[in-house]
Amino acid sequence: MRRDLGFLKNFFDALPLYVLLFESNGTLKMANTFFLDAVGLTRKETAEMPLQDLEHFYTVEGGWKHFFELQRDAPLTLRSHLTDKQGHIFSLNQTLVQMSVAGLDCIVSFGHDVTELTAEQVKLAQEIEPNDPEEDVSHKKRAAIAKLNHQIRTPMNAIIGYAEMLI
Repeated sequence: MRRDLGFLKNFFDALPLYVLLFESNGTLKMANTFFLDAVGLTRKETAEMPLQDLEHFYTVEGGWKHFFELQRDAPLTLRSHLTDKQGHIFSLNQTLVQMSVAGLDCIVSFGHDVTELTAEQVKLAQEIEPNDPEEDVSHKKRAAIAKLNHQIRTPMNAIIGYAEMLI
């Protein structure tokens, strides 16, 4: 078992992702160097760390309840947040996978940074929606006038049409 975990450690360390290996009870078994370097911890400090202690660095939107609801052969992708050693918060897409390694039932968490994607989505939303209250009021006024114009002009055209036919 130790040899298999050693292989996994080397494999996970080579990935440019935040990788955590948990026991099925939620205890952190191993974290890769990408994660450790980001949060400023060592393997020794994170060994056997419970989920509750990990929440200072790594949180999942909606809580860790998803962790315990995970089904085998049904990976789950969630949004999570990582706080690095400088206090910067990164948005992550985190995928949880339940698996068995060398007789150990475990859950592997793969997270990748989507902070720039999230910032781009916010920027696009701001470009689409007016953020100036005066511009928003002006837009609403124009919409109301257009609707009123349509409501008056359509029946008036019908009346004028019938009046011209009668003349």
